Amino acid sequence: MRVSRYLRAGGLFGLAFGLILLAGANGLDAAGKADDAKKFTADLKTGKTTKVKVTAMDELGRLGQIQYKYAEEAIPYMFQYLKDKDAGLRAAAAKAIGLVGPDDEKTVAELVAVLKAEKDDGVKYALVVALGQLGERARSAVGDLRTVMKDAQPKSKLAKQAAASIKSINGVKGKKN
Repeated sequence: MRVSRYLRAGGLFGLAFGLILLAGANGLDAAGKADDAKKFTADLKTGKTTKVKVTAMDELGRLGQIQYKYAEEAIPYMFQYLKDKDAGLRAAAAKAIGLVGPDDEKTVAELVAVLKAEKDDGVKYALVVALGQLGERARSAVGDLRTVMKDAQPKSKLAKQAAASIKSINGVKGKKN
């Protein structure tokens, strides 16, 4: 009987100690993410190659999903790269903006303006995905997404994604019981 009490007490102590360690590790992890965000923002600003900039935007998009403030400083650069001559950079910028989801008036308008002028289907696809990720904040883009759907090949990946983004923006209506 005494042994089982000691085992329970030891188990509770171990559990409490483990929780304390996890709480401390979370703080260290957050600091590491903030440092990573600074590094990737610097890479985005001063990176010499497309690969470095694309990687930076991918990582900033991922970090921005976790916490907006990690990517906040880099958002103006992402918008800048939406107009770059390199299609890979434009697509990476659209993807990152969609993941981070800046909540301001210009985001949807800027994405739609770029979508209307874009010739590359891969970039158009990334822009359509980004608009869908913004959800109902992108309601003003539904007409433009319908145009993309109409202009694309009916069963193409782009047309299917435009339809999916429209559903994401409008919300999927459930059946009533």
